[in-house]
Amino acid sequence: MNIQKRVLLIVAGFLCSAPLWGQFAPAPQHEEAYSVILGQPSGKTKGRQSIKQVSFEETISVEGAPWLRLQFSDYNLGVHSYIVMTSVEDGAQQRLDGRTLPQWSNASAFFNGDSVVLELHVEQGETGIYVSIEKLNVGERGAAKSAAEADGGIETQCGSVDNRVASNDNRAGRIINGCTAWLVSNGAVLTAGHCVDWDPDGGGPLLPDGVLDLWGSFSVNVPASDPDGTINQSAPEDQFPIDTSNVTWRFDGSGQGLGKDWAVFGIFPNANGERAHLREGFYRMTRQNPAASDSMRITGYGVDTGVDNKTLQTSIGPYLNETTGNVPADIYHRYQVDTEGGNSGSPIIWRTPSPDFTVGIHTNGGCSNPVGSTGNAGTSFEVDALEIAIRDFHGFGPEYVDAVPQPNNPGESGAVLRPYVGVANAVSDVPNNGRVIIVEGSYPKAAGGNTFTAGEDGKAMTFLAPVGTVVIGN
Repeated sequence: MNIQKRVLLIVAGFLCSAPLWGQFAPAPQHEEAYSVILGQPSGKTKGRQSIKQVSFEETISVEGAPWLRLQFSDYNLGVHSYIVMTSVEDGAQQRLDGRTLPQWSNASAFFNGDSVVLELHVEQGETGIYVSIEKLNVGERGAAKSAAEADGGIETQCGSVDNRVASNDNRAGRIINGCTAWLVSNGAVLTAGHCVDWDPDGGGPLLPDGVLDLWGSFSVNVPASDPDGTINQSAPEDQFPIDTSNVTWRFDGSGQGLGKDWAVFGIFPNANGERAHLREGFYRMTRQNPAASDSMRITGYGVDTGVDNKTLQTSIGPYLNETTGNVPADIYHRYQVDTEGGNSGSPIIWRTPSPDFTVGIHTNGGCSNPVGSTGNAGTSFEVDALEIAIRDFHGFGPEYVDAVPQPNNPGESGAVLRPYVGVANAVSDVPNNGRVIIVEGSYPKAAGGNTFTAGEDGKAMTFLAPVGTVVIGN
């Protein structure tokens, strides 16, 4: 299989007998050359003097653009100097320095409008401070087309009516590559593999090239689009930059079979230092399967008309089944829940008694009108390679703990999809110098399973709470 960590191996899978469309719809945009240097790359900095700083300012404009992203080709921001960028259209602002700019892949957030004011603030005593821009990402007007629309494909609504409605569940975010991604209980982010490495030519054998295409940010609180479907961008504080150095994925190509399309990646804090999982929450995961006709939900940023285009919408419908491909390791779910282009990467949510659990990653449309036995599809968490990639997000072989039990009582093993309910078993099982990863919550002594003495057996271990506050033994 072609599990990717900067590596490509191609394995042929079986061909689906029915057309199933990967549901990504990249926002129309292009790169444009734009040369600006602010500051003094060498020598003593000169400029407009203030009491503490030297300041430089430049307005970056591309007439008529609906949004812009600045790409910095070179810079030196010293220890205390920084840049501030402000949208002329809506006043949205972002401050970055020499520590945070690399987290944004040496680029800005996405700013609405066709003009951004760039300010360079040079701390007194620092010399050779500058930033250099050579190109921009420039948004284009109009709505993206999904893969099915572009190729004249089938509808991915399950019936004649689109049952999606607006949602404010910020555990799911939009990525500019044209997909949905979502926050999970160990601090990782999940999406479809074809959202991070897509077919580069759109024709031929429909195979990816093994090169990471993921960029930009994980965005929440996405505003309404323009009446013509042109997307608008979240405020900079609602954008969390993608850690492109920490991506593991698999995608063999369109038409190569289901259940082999997934990606796991990390994100950095926003420019205010806030972490998405702590601010927005997270989805829990399970390898347990729904029963036929159980209620399912898909929440994501699918294409639509007008102001609803690629904003957050959700829909519910019945579960069909879990299916194993010709290769036993390739496992996928089917369900009759409305989705459209841009829903690729969405969580497949099993509407269990509170809380809901996710069972996999939505990847493909396949519903028809009338519905019949057809359904949309996505990769199951029973795909072992996907579970391993999630498990090892924080390093090899940690033990996981979550006070919320899995549905249908499958038993506990300390695995990321079957975590221990109490901390003591994880402390007992963790190898020397291993990690115990604990999901946000309270682990009272009275509940049992939370009484232990870490290190009494001579093992060193690290406790990690990646998605919120953990209280043990209260």
